[in-house]
Amino acid sequence: MLLLLGTLGSLAAQRTVSGTVTDETGEPLIAAQVEVKGTSVGTTTELDGTYTLEVPAGSDVLVVTYVGFIDQEITLGASNIVDVTLAEGVQLDELVVTGLGIKKEKKALGYGVNTIAPRELEGRAETDVARVLRGKTTGVDITSTSGLAGSGTSVIIRGYSSITGTNQPLFVVDGVPFNTNTNTDQTFSSGGASASSRFLDLDPNNIAEISILKGLSATVLYGEQGRNGVILVTTKTGDLDLSKDRGFEISVTQNVAMTSVANLPDYQNTYGNGFSGSFGWFFSNWGPAFDNTDPAFYGGAYLGEENGVVQLQHPYNTGRGFADQYPGREFGPYEYRPYESVENFFENGVSTNTSINIS
Repeated sequence: MLLLLGTLGSLAAQRTVSGTVTDETGEPLIAAQVEVKGTSVGTTTELDGTYTLEVPAGSDVLVVTYVGFIDQEITLGASNIVDVTLAEGVQLDELVVTGLGIKKEKKALGYGVNTIAPRELEGRAETDVARVLRGKTTGVDITSTSGLAGSGTSVIIRGYSSITGTNQPLFVVDGVPFNTNTNTDQTFSSGGASASSRFLDLDPNNIAEISILKGLSATVLYGEQGRNGVILVTTKTGDLDLSKDRGFEISVTQNVAMTSVANLPDYQNTYGNGFSGSFGWFFSNWGPAFDNTDPAFYGGAYLGEENGVVQLQHPYNTGRGFADQYPGREFGPYEYRPYESVENFFENGVSTNTSINIS
């Protein structure tokens, strides 16, 4: 009996409101949002613009919204039939460029998008626009393929999606797809670093806006090419309005970036070149110990020892082809000891970027 009375009391406290949502010409608005203000109760209009909504007790204000129209709040009266007419208009919070260059209100999009303003791109000491984006947005991993100045750049949005195929997003510059592939101009044995990508053709100082589209809904317009995300680049364009006298401007921006060795691995200084404890002129770390002075481990290359350091026949004296490169030259003994000179192998990288813009 108590449960029945409680249910009847609840039904008596709430009311059912229905009506039609149209525009100023009387056309019904499909899928317009009708919500009870201050609650999570709401519904959408049908194909004919009609709606039905259960309004809880204590609530008497409806909020009707539709993309491209001005939001409207209606206070309920005695009637349960509430027809609404929305006026056209856009309440702008932030506009973003979507697929095919269409601008939409950011809050109306059904997918993730990040917009980067030109002030965050200009004046950066980077020749690669992809590296300028590093740390500017979430869910985007931007890494250099090597530490060499001018090397290629890898851009991954929301993780890897393919094992054998490319994971690079699609770059679209002013509506035109842009090739971002990197070419490997060296084999594994000769370095294996990726050469510079086409990102170097884009001047960060000439970019008006960059939008990064992350969701599947955002990339569907570009088909399979956009499966890994899309990065829309809008460059600065000239204003053909001759009535605006802005004068003639030339801006020059020049950046110089230096790259140096950040850290080096720890090398072992106990064993030298060779294999299975015997010396050999090849790249390995399994030869005799540097303090091993037994001639049996060095074969015909052994010349003796001096101050506890094994002296070996220099490879340039016996190696094939070296006699032709150094005719009549004799090299002294090669000291079999660790050489602390790996830091001398590297040089500081220098990249320069000069940008000239005329307006």
